[in-house]
Amino acid sequence: MEKKYNIVSIIRKKRDGKDLSKEEIRFLIDAYTADEIPDYQLSAFLMASFLNGLNSEESAALTESMLHSGIVVDLSHVPGKKVDKHSTGGVGDKLSLILAPIVASAGVPVPMISGRGLGHTGGTLDKLESIPGFYVDVDLARYKEILEKQNLVLVGQTEEIAPADKRLYALRDVTATVESIPLIAGSIMSKKLAEGIDALVLDVKYGSGAFMKNEEEATKLAQALVGIGQEFGKETIAYLTNMQQPLGYKIGNWFEVEESIDALKGEGPDDVMEISHLLSGTMIYLGGKASTVDEGIEISRKQVANGEAYQKWLDIVEEQGGDISYIENPKIYPKATFEFEIKAETDGYIYQMDAFEIGTASVELGAGRKVKEDKVDPQAGIVLKKKVGDKIAKGETIMTAYTNNSTTIEPVTKQIYAAVTISDTKPEKENLVTKVINAKGIHDFIMFTRFIRAIKSLFGGVISSMEDPKLILEQNIRDLNDQIPQMNENIATVKANLIMLQKEAKRNEKLINELTSKIKSAIQANRDDIAEGYGLQLEKAKENYSHTKDQLVFAEKAYDKALKVKKVFMREKDRKIQEAKEALRASERAEWQSKIADTLEQFEVGGLDQTHDEMINRLNERTAKNEARMEIALDGIDTETMEIEANAEKIRAQSLVEQFKLEMGESSGSIKIDEEPAAENKSSQKSVGNKEKN
Repeated sequence: MEKKYNIVSIIRKKRDGKDLSKEEIRFLIDAYTADEIPDYQLSAFLMASFLNGLNSEESAALTESMLHSGIVVDLSHVPGKKVDKHSTGGVGDKLSLILAPIVASAGVPVPMISGRGLGHTGGTLDKLESIPGFYVDVDLARYKEILEKQNLVLVGQTEEIAPADKRLYALRDVTATVESIPLIAGSIMSKKLAEGIDALVLDVKYGSGAFMKNEEEATKLAQALVGIGQEFGKETIAYLTNMQQPLGYKIGNWFEVEESIDALKGEGPDDVMEISHLLSGTMIYLGGKASTVDEGIEISRKQVANGEAYQKWLDIVEEQGGDISYIENPKIYPKATFEFEIKAETDGYIYQMDAFEIGTASVELGAGRKVKEDKVDPQAGIVLKKKVGDKIAKGETIMTAYTNNSTTIEPVTKQIYAAVTISDTKPEKENLVTKVINAKGIHDFIMFTRFIRAIKSLFGGVISSMEDPKLILEQNIRDLNDQIPQMNENIATVKANLIMLQKEAKRNEKLINELTSKIKSAIQANRDDIAEGYGLQLEKAKENYSHTKDQLVFAEKAYDKALKVKKVFMREKDRKIQEAKEALRASERAEWQSKIADTLEQFEVGGLDQTHDEMINRLNERTAKNEARMEIALDGIDTETMEIEANAEKIRAQSLVEQFKLEMGESSGSIKIDEEPAAENKSSQKSVGNKEKN
């Protein structure tokens, strides 16, 4: 260390809320790593930082100091962009086991250094070690060797990587300074940057089962993490994901390995598959194997569908000493001694599942650690049978718990009953992913993905062969229709305000007339004193009337504008539906042409001896079937809209003719709408629908 600083002065400076220089922070971390500063002084610094915070420059300096307290792995000899993922932890979060082999099988190197279980959340290393024989402790040479061979490595933090972070984390754990966002960000990023990565995807969780209990705090953490990543030249994208209930159905080390195997075979729970493909797709995109995140998601799905992701999982398990027989046949894995069910005590819907309480219950069963020295039981855990929103009957199983410690059964049963709420009301479904944070800022996830799709549509983006145009059409229609009730509610509110103001104006007008009459009567009775009293009331009434009239003008404009906005929206909605239909037609046409080409190829390659007429007949048959399928599909989607559009075209045509007649002086003065063809059309549509049902 070139310059010596006074440690007490640094602590005092931060205690007083002042900013520290990069050099002061570097001195502090280097001195502590070299055992030149005692724990109690660094504890004082941590608490001062916890209470007064660290700005972005201080946070980056802390990260850099911890990063360079050990070696920074050089993976430049490994071809391709190296990409990793980090999760801030949750209950049932087994995503690393799923996405790592998916991404590696897609050609993106994944050097993944993970951690052990912390509190109520599970750890990736504990899950990996539940596979008999799997080892996670390797030296740097073996780390590089595995990555070069498999395009993937799944290990724990080595002694050489960010040793300062390891010591600081242990100190934070016993000084109640774990929850500091700058300290969390520095800890996470120092380890990730030391791995030798080029880009990073972050899964920042919030809710009862996460360390960040609300979306606001999670957003701040995500911003800090992304900011540090950008500061070090690493492209970083973060997603905010909901951890109000456990992820997937299985909680506990081996149970989560089991569910990961299901997911890699394409059979995982919907929530697990959705986030796995999102994070994998983003990693594939950052790794340069896809031009967009959407394309990366498609590649992720393909790698699962074609079995390459599952094969990569088998390869890495075997490479790191694991017994793949348990992966190929999970049923042979030994079960815990005790198994007990938690059953519903009433009918209703699962309204809430406190992920934190369920997570701590799994720790109590043996799936996690209460203290650092505790051993983890890989057989312990919980398997959910129901999740939030599911209907349940009295006596039906909510979840099943497994343990090798019988003394945990009674307290865990009570804890889980308290964690689950059953209600007569079905809860509203919450979004799984709420925000995406990148170098350009914070974006609402749903609006962001819709915007990206719109941009692709506007600038020549085409629908991929892996997407189903009918599903896109149906989803677009749902998305647009979902907005109509809220829009109608808003319009109703504006209309209600308008009606109230109209009534208020009438009341004021009536009051003005009454007071005017009273003033005149008082004057006629020579009671000017009474007239003056009424005069003041009249003045106030006129003031109120004027104010109400002004408000009424604004309300009428607002209502008129709301109706226009709805009209524009409905017109745009119809246009989007029509665009989706055109995409459906294009996709159906392409599929039909492909099938015809396949048929022709089969005739040629197969060497079949059909005559020319037989071949033509077969092709015509297939053509007719595909055309019929396409007509039925289109007809079943939205025949009413098509009918309205047809009538609109006819009215527009009649209007043009009528305009010419007016100019020529031969106008009949009216436009006739031919009702019969529309009726015939409607009848024909019903007929097709009936055939479809048959």
